[in-house]
Amino acid sequence: FSSGFSKRLRDHHCLVDDRYVKAEVDLIVALNLFLKEHRQYNLKIYLHPIEKKNETEFNFCKNECSTFLIDCKDQVSFGAISENTINTFLTIDTAISTSSTLNFERLFCGYKTLFAPIGMDPSPFEGTVIKNICINRELDFNSKLLESLQLSEEEFISKNQLEGFYYSGVNLDNGTKTK
Repeated sequence: FSSGFSKRLRDHHCLVDDRYVKAEVDLIVALNLFLKEHRQYNLKIYLHPIEKKNETEFNFCKNECSTFLIDCKDQVSFGAISENTINTFLTIDTAISTSSTLNFERLFCGYKTLFAPIGMDPSPFEGTVIKNICINRELDFNSKLLESLQLSEEEFISKNQLEGFYYSGVNLDNGTKTK
């Protein structure tokens, strides 16, 4: 999930921390390297609503993001401009972002989710259980992502001590998924 930090910076939104912009770029670069090495995986990028205000902005942000994905263009797609991202939760194995409210929503619903505030020291999630699902160093990116992709949702939640974080009563799949 895009957090829209680059767009916020371009629009001069207040309180945009340059570290988040850099971390988001570092995440895209790390995903490019991961996909180059692991051709069996695909990536679908969901842009932030501020990046989908109109077709021109949407295409600009897609192109900007794609410039960092040069080695894996055939493995990357983008969510549609009209797509409501919460409706995609069931189709995403593992979500990853620098810092997105959608990640918190996914966690609350019990879905595999990673945060990648790469290079941010201290991590914005230090001192919380969220630190268990953070990738703070590029060096740890591939192993943490691969591990998450290989775990079931229940194993992911247990391994990362997230049992108290999610609400098991959420039902986005009409009863086909049990928690």
